[in-house]
Amino acid sequence: MKKTDHSSGRFLQILLYLVFMIYLLLMCRIILFKYSSFSQVVYGVLHGKVDGFRSCNLIPFLTVRDFAQMAFHGQFWRSFANIMGNLFIFSPLGYFLPLLFLPFQKPRRVFLFSVSLSILFEVLQYALYLGSSDIDDVILNAAGAMVGCGTFYGVRRFTKGRRRSMQKVTLLLSAVCFCLGALIAVPRFGLFLGIRMRSADTKPGYIYDDLSGGLPGDASVKTEITLPDKTGDGTDSPYKDSSGGNAANGSAKNNSGSGEDTLNGYITSFTEDGFFINKITTQELDNGGSIAYSGQGKHQQLIPVRVSPDAVYREKRIYDMYGNRVEWADITKDLLEADDNVELRGHEENGVFTASEVIVNTFTFME
Repeated sequence: MKKTDHSSGRFLQILLYLVFMIYLLLMCRIILFKYSSFSQVVYGVLHGKVDGFRSCNLIPFLTVRDFAQMAFHGQFWRSFANIMGNLFIFSPLGYFLPLLFLPFQKPRRVFLFSVSLSILFEVLQYALYLGSSDIDDVILNAAGAMVGCGTFYGVRRFTKGRRRSMQKVTLLLSAVCFCLGALIAVPRFGLFLGIRMRSADTKPGYIYDDLSGGLPGDASVKTEITLPDKTGDGTDSPYKDSSGGNAANGSAKNNSGSGEDTLNGYITSFTEDGFFINKITTQELDNGGSIAYSGQGKHQQLIPVRVSPDAVYREKRIYDMYGNRVEWADITKDLLEADDNVELRGHEENGVFTASEVIVNTFTFME
């Protein structure tokens, strides 16, 4: 009987190690490889062709403050998902470390390890152009790890320290959290957890965007973006559409000869005959690149949009940041949602943009 109990306990322990490894892989996928696959990153490093985008914020609680402001300006779910996502993604780490490794029985060691790992992730994101590097992410990650650590001690007290009971409760919690994440977080917050890019380069090359330094919109974001030059002559952008505009971001005149203007932005709210968008502005740089930016909170540049009754609605799905796979689909207006990235074609008159075509840009970047 004792031998059977020992074998059962060993099996549960191995299963817990397996769950922990799967969690680590998912965490790396979400944090480091949400825009580019692992193979693309390795290829870029080995060949000296690191393409992507990065941003950096070293001011504590700046991003948290910005998202808090956004929450009161019609973007609650984006703000909630960003803050809570960074908080809870490290919670399992704070739980499993003291459970599986004796040296981490002290909360101080869990805290130091979590901070170190979070800093490593942020450095890799910046060095390899894998996304946003933010001191607030480190703060939220560390706080989330301590929440997980506190949960571990709560479970240990609940089970009175019985090893088998802790193993079973942990597996049950893992299954519940995984199901909740799959059924609620992914479909509800998927667009807010990095699937969509908020800015892109209309021309290949290096760009630097210091939006806190007086650019129109005065948004408190710093961004560097590089995109690959697909033709080698600096003339092809992966997001440029047939009309010569940027189908992903930006706002400019349509040079296709149709006489229509193009307006880009994020939907903030709906009206009876249209909606308001937070305009995305494109500014050309001296080095041939460009920056695309939009204001946040009180700095949003809101534009009223009236949609023509016979307007065409389409969705442009971009499956990787290199623009190698793009699909178009006809949609209906009832599928539009707040915070959608849209490109509008039509004309402006007396401060109101009348759209004859609405294109929803969806950035999936899913391998």
